[in-house]
Amino acid sequence: MAELTWADVEEAAKSAFVVYREPAELRWAKHAWAHVSAAGLTSFGTELERCRVCVRFLSLCGLYHDWWRVARAEGPWTDYKEWADLLDMDAFRIAQLAGRDLADDLDGIDWRSADADLREALERLSNEAWSAVARAIKKGFGGDSMLFLSLSRSNEPTPEAAPGTDQLALALDGGHAAPATPNADDDADEKDGDGPQDDWDVLNNVTDEKMIAFEWITNDCPPCNE
Repeated sequence: MAELTWADVEEAAKSAFVVYREPAELRWAKHAWAHVSAAGLTSFGTELERCRVCVRFLSLCGLYHDWWRVARAEGPWTDYKEWADLLDMDAFRIAQLAGRDLADDLDGIDWRSADADLREALERLSNEAWSAVARAIKKGFGGDSMLFLSLSRSNEPTPEAAPGTDQLALALDGGHAAPATPNADDDADEKDGDGPQDDWDVLNNVTDEKMIAFEWITNDCPPCNE
């Protein structure tokens, strides 16, 4: 059996995980895909099965976009077709999956027509795979609270590194860099609530928005388009 590895999906990830255009978003995606793999959801033996695994990656992309829609009421357009192209997903294989899994819902789609039909099929296939992906990353990150924490911090700037450091490589390696030396102004900002929050603050300073986002996670992160 082959595996759809991070290297196989990285180009699509660079297109999808850019809500805030922070390298940390790719770091989150790489960790999340490792959890999906650990759950046994990235193996395939045929091209049709590879396409099904690619759909799971699309579910992960959509889940990340929906997190920000739920948590911040904002987020970019989710373009499954663009990501599918970057994953080399063949339209015929997508049609096969849709016909097998969603024959009633997708009956009548002309697979040789406009991209809109493929976008519709990919969205519905992604929704079908969504809950399995959500459960896999929830388990991988350590439960509801830790998934909430990881998503909440996934848009934070990568710590400042030495001049010449590749920030993207730093983020994908876990963001391990010596932070900038704090000064009195930094301390004042944090005390005034304008600076970065620590993990305890993220989890325990409760707001209405956080309660809505946490409930979404406890419900296995349902797609916003359903």
